[in-house]
Amino acid sequence: MVERAANPLHRQKRLLGESDSSDEEDDEERYPHLIKALKEAEECITRSLHMNLHTIKRIANNTFKKHFPRGGAITEVEDSYWSYVLLRSEHVCVNSASIDAGPEGYGFAKNEDEPYGSHPWNLKTLSKNNGNVLRLLGPVLGLTVPTLHLGMLYSTSCWHRDPHGLPWMEYMHQGSSKIWYGISDQESERFRQAVEILCPTSR
Repeated sequence: MVERAANPLHRQKRLLGESDSSDEEDDEERYPHLIKALKEAEECITRSLHMNLHTIKRIANNTFKKHFPRGGAITEVEDSYWSYVLLRSEHVCVNSASIDAGPEGYGFAKNEDEPYGSHPWNLKTLSKNNGNVLRLLGPVLGLTVPTLHLGMLYSTSCWHRDPHGLPWMEYMHQGSSKIWYGISDQESERFRQAVEILCPTSR
């Protein structure tokens, strides 16, 4: 149970069948109030209904119009986002998805006869260039095989530092601007310490 409380992605792992917790039923009998609180916290990550791209676009557009009926500059959107994060008085439902873009038909084309098919910065072929050492790894999702991310207003990706120090590459195919936050390598340890103070994961 302590591991569950310390891991905010526990529910997501259970939904994906990746959790190996075997004592959850015992915990529910012994600590019903604590388990109820944990379940409420875990409800922030849930698996949604199956939706096609058209449905996701419609939901995204309706959500934006609801929060910004007169349109919103990127600075207004950012200020609104952080007010939700810092005040923590309201919940906002968002949808996001990550799709394996390796197969044909997703993201960039592999066919050299198609536009960008043979471009050296094509994310599907970049790791296969002769001068790229990553070609020796073969297909690795998220590293040598790109993923296609779908997001909307307020959808957020986790803070992440590549364990191998590799740079991050991303193309915006369509939609509103995406806000990136970067931490310099010199400040990364101080940032990690600050996050652990603000969002402790264990006692």
